[in-house]
Amino acid sequence: MTTIKLGSRGAEVRNLQKRLNCQVTGVYSTPTLRAVVAFQEANNVLATGEVDDHTYNLLFPAPKSFVRVELESIKEFVTPQPDIQAQEKPKQTNESKSK
Repeated sequence: MTTIKLGSRGAEVRNLQKRLNCQVTGVYSTPTLRAVVAFQEANNVLATGEVDDHTYNLLFPAPKSFVRVELESIKEFVTPQPDIQAQEKPKQTNESKSK
């Protein structure tokens, strides 16, 4: 990525201005510079006023990616196991209840 700085122009500057809630002109001028510096200071970044890769990534974080898990491989971990006590049946005896 090219550094966005004072005097830069174009779509990247417009996107930056939208993200910083600046007036969207497409020209990196003093109001945009002030907004970038304020953003950098708020994020503990060296406040140069220039949007380098680090500042850009803070402003426009990449979407989080999700790992696809094959359910078949973890089926044994997610399949509910029957309750062992529920399976135990009372013992039946042939003994007579009367003596």
